[in-house]
Amino acid sequence: AFMMPLWLPLDTQASPTYELLLGVQVPCCWICSETSVLLDCAMLALMLQAAAELAVLNDRLSAVGPGQRRAADDKRDLQANDHMFSGLVDNINHHQIIITYMHLLETLLSRGISVLLICNTISICFHIVATVALLQEDIEPVGMTKMVLGSTLYAYQTAILCLLGQRITTQSERLPVSAFSCDWPSADGRFRKLLMVFCLRSSQALIIRVCGLYSLSRETLLQVLKAAYTLFNFVYQTVGEEEPLN
Repeated sequence: AFMMPLWLPLDTQASPTYELLLGVQVPCCWICSETSVLLDCAMLALMLQAAAELAVLNDRLSAVGPGQRRAADDKRDLQANDHMFSGLVDNINHHQIIITYMHLLETLLSRGISVLLICNTISICFHIVATVALLQEDIEPVGMTKMVLGSTLYAYQTAILCLLGQRITTQSERLPVSAFSCDWPSADGRFRKLLMVFCLRSSQALIIRVCGLYSLSRETLLQVLKAAYTLFNFVYQTVGEEEPLN
């Protein structure tokens, strides 16, 4: 049998047609699967990079202070203030780079993730319908295992994307708190003004929006799972009500 169902207007089981078609189908299926896995890994790596940069920025913001210069010599207040101010400026530049990176990431992944989530949702729905159909008949262990594993894998892939998006949002929401945790009471007025501007700007959480309609977040994942469960419950009850009539 072929790896994928195939229809052609000729006898596909005869030799050498069968061998030729199987020889073409095997590398094509392998290339498609490997390409899909590599694209998923690339998307996850880009999102992990954004989350990691935000985590590093949070640590650097909370560590902003006069450092050893002020502790060693209290007379060098001006030099210590310059040191703190330059550290804050570096962190703000880092934040601007992350914002630019997030805009590029959203532009790059918006269509791909939207297609992926739509396909996963449709696949989960089809697997649910097939699972309900199997539950109403004599359950075959192999068929039931395929349906359960298929829907689980699609849900797992969707969960990874949504939870990584939520991780980015959570890290960005921590930025004002991390900035407030620095040693700002010992800084001068220009540092405090710049810190206030940064806190105001960073209060807007970074969110990956897919096609401008919905965001990659925990709420989106819960909505997908809720819709899948609602569909499963509806189909199961509908089929169960039709059986006594038949």
